[in-house]
Amino acid sequence: MVKISTKTKKIVAIIIVVLCVITIASELTIEMINNKAKIKAEEEVKKSLVKGDDKDNNLKTNEENNKDEEKTNDINKDDSNKSKETEKPNKKDENNLDRTLPIYKVYASSVLEDGTGVDYSPYNLIDRKSNTIWAEGAEGSGIEQFVRIDFNKDKVVKKLYIINGSAKSERLYYANNRVRVLRLDFGDGEIKDFELKDGVMGEQEIDLGKGIKTPYVGMTIYDVYYGNKYDDTCISEIRAVGYDPDEKLQPAKI
Repeated sequence: MVKISTKTKKIVAIIIVVLCVITIASELTIEMINNKAKIKAEEEVKKSLVKGDDKDNNLKTNEENNKDEEKTNDINKDDSNKSKETEKPNKKDENNLDRTLPIYKVYASSVLEDGTGVDYSPYNLIDRKSNTIWAEGAEGSGIEQFVRIDFNKDKVVKKLYIINGSAKSERLYYANNRVRVLRLDFGDGEIKDFELKDGVMGEQEIDLGKGIKTPYVGMTIYDVYYGNKYDDTCISEIRAVGYDPDEKLQPAKI
């Protein structure tokens, strides 16, 4: 039997220890390398996921922006359409020839003469001055006294505007009579009665609807609001609005 010396045993033991250390160190090194590789791989995956999220977010943002742009475009389109509708000419207005009709003559059944030298002529009715008047000169309150405006040819009268009473001042307005019921007569024989409001010192409108074709309008006092001082009935202004049927309508420009 071979005897192994103590020295040899020690050397063998040292070699075994060294080999064990080398093996452990190798395993640790390999594990560290694997861990680093794993960490790097995880980081790559995370980066990839982040990029994917960013891409999705960008896509969502782009989609939202596109939707916002579409919404804005729709709003702008609606506004544009509204503007176009607003700017679109109104054919009815463009073809509308209504205007204040020129009056050729004014007739009156009577005119007040009070010795003051003031002119109460019926032409005061068409001078476009509310401080001048026609005052009837008959006995009593002026019932059945009349004025007539003459156009000298057929006109289509659609509205009449009347300033009732003496509109020069409130004192004179209530001092004299004002027309309460005015009877209108036209060239075609038609007769219409209209009641005027009291206390109105501006224009009052008489609407004749689609209009009446006539060469004149007669206006007869049918009832009055009584004045607190004088028994004379007054009218300050008369204005007729309509059109000449001989004028051709111009085509609307679109």
